[in-house]
Amino acid sequence: MPTHRKFNSEQFFRGFQGHENELHGLFTARGVNAPDVLDVDSFYATLIRRPNEEVESLLSCLHELNDLCSKEGREILDRTCAAMDVTPPADDVCNPRAACQIFLHHPEVFNHAMELLAVHSIQAHNVAIFPGREPVAITAPGVVARTMARLLRTALLKDKNTDRVEVRHYFDGDVFVMVVFCERTAEVHLEFGSRSRRVTARVRRPADQHVLLFYQATGWLEIEGARAKERAILRRAFAEAAFDDEEFFPDSEDSHLLNLDHLIESNFNLPTRLGHTARITGLKLNAPAGGAKLACDFTLGRRDLVGVLESRQMLRGALMGATVHSVRIELILDSTRAGRKSIILKGANSIQFNRTSYSDLVYDYLHTWGLMQHGVASPSLI
Repeated sequence: MPTHRKFNSEQFFRGFQGHENELHGLFTARGVNAPDVLDVDSFYATLIRRPNEEVESLLSCLHELNDLCSKEGREILDRTCAAMDVTPPADDVCNPRAACQIFLHHPEVFNHAMELLAVHSIQAHNVAIFPGREPVAITAPGVVARTMARLLRTALLKDKNTDRVEVRHYFDGDVFVMVVFCERTAEVHLEFGSRSRRVTARVRRPADQHVLLFYQATGWLEIEGARAKERAILRRAFAEAAFDDEEFFPDSEDSHLLNLDHLIESNFNLPTRLGHTARITGLKLNAPAGGAKLACDFTLGRRDLVGVLESRQMLRGALMGATVHSVRIELILDSTRAGRKSIILKGANSIQFNRTSYSDLVYDYLHTWGLMQHGVASPSLI
């Protein structure tokens, strides 16, 4: 279940030493008069004197800022700024200040960064892919999001015991991404050095979140959700909101999406477009039935496993009859951190990689390499 990062008040305010004016703007935006000197003691004194509604508004905001203060959060924030033609905070600006600056001056960038942070946290074992009847373009994304939010408020609020369902959307190339936030009002505590100095407030906390990625070129729908029941609700709601057809995705969840055993077939290779590179950096095998026990973990770090196996013909021969448990592939699409994809495939349908960018291209490659099988074919890349 998603939740806010732990809020360390001392560490947070330490980042604003010498730049208290930035925090003053944050306080003012939330209707709270900031103290002249902003440190942990004065912040505590300010909070205990303010009405509950002001305290709750401010603490909600601080928790969201804090969520983007991790290393991954800062990378997403900088990348979102670049994508939306906003100058990112300088490298020497600490993470709390960077998040605060973007929140105050570019709220649309801040909100999109929070959406990408939700996509970044997708759990591979909770992902299911559904084939649609045909490729379709999403021409009215705002209408789709609003309609889906209305449908989900009825379907999910009671099931999850939440107070609010919010749906945000954006495009990642050809992929239409929707992030469903389910929130619950909960009591939070902020401690200031000891349990005797603690402020209690009721703020909206993430009760759950789901991510849907619709691939317009293929008609696939990918859903991240903790339970099959939730994924079914999300699938039907999206189909009705986008196509006015609850059965646009007629199949149930795929029980066998991946074809990992193709990895150890004699004709397997990893062709890529000009400028892209791919290599296997880890492979775990299950021994063939009745055969000698195999060393089941060929994890070689940055070395190219396929090249190693091809150079050892006897080893390659010994693999015949084994089955693949999991594989890790390094796919480099460009020189940026976002363009370096570590893809982990496991079992029948576990696909793990950072989906904040290039997700459609990753799936195209998995099809081209023969590692992903599905009734809806993806156009060949090579």
